[in-house]
Amino acid sequence: MGQTLHAAYPAFAEAFDAAVAALEEHLDQPDHTLREVIRDGGELLDETVWAQAGLFAVEVALFRLLESWDVVPDVVRVIRSVSWRPRMWPGSGRWPTPVRWWPPGAG
Repeated sequence: MGQTLHAAYPAFAEAFDAAVAALEEHLDQPDHTLREVIRDGGELLDETVWAQAGLFAVEVALFRLLESWDVVPDVVRVIRSVSWRPRMWPGSGRWPTPVRWWPPGAG
C-alpha cells in the first residue's frame, strides 16, 4: 500500500509516516502496528480497522505529494463525514482548503 511511492517521493514518505504515526496513537491494537500491517499486507489488511487507517494514510500522503508538485485544489469535497479527519491532517490541524460537504449538511 503505497510502498513504491514511499520509496520514490520524499513528500509522500514524510506525509505517510506522519499520518501513520498519528493514527497508531489511536488504534489501540497491541499485537500489531499499522506500519507493519501495511508493509506486510496479508489477512489483517482485510480487517476494517487496518484497511481504513491505511487508506487514510495513503490519501493524506497522495494529497501532500500533489501539493509538492504545486497541484492544490480550490475546494475539497468530503463524501463521508468522519469527525477526526480534519484534526488528523498532518501539519495543520485543519483542512487545507475550503470544504464542501456532500451530501449538503453532512458535515
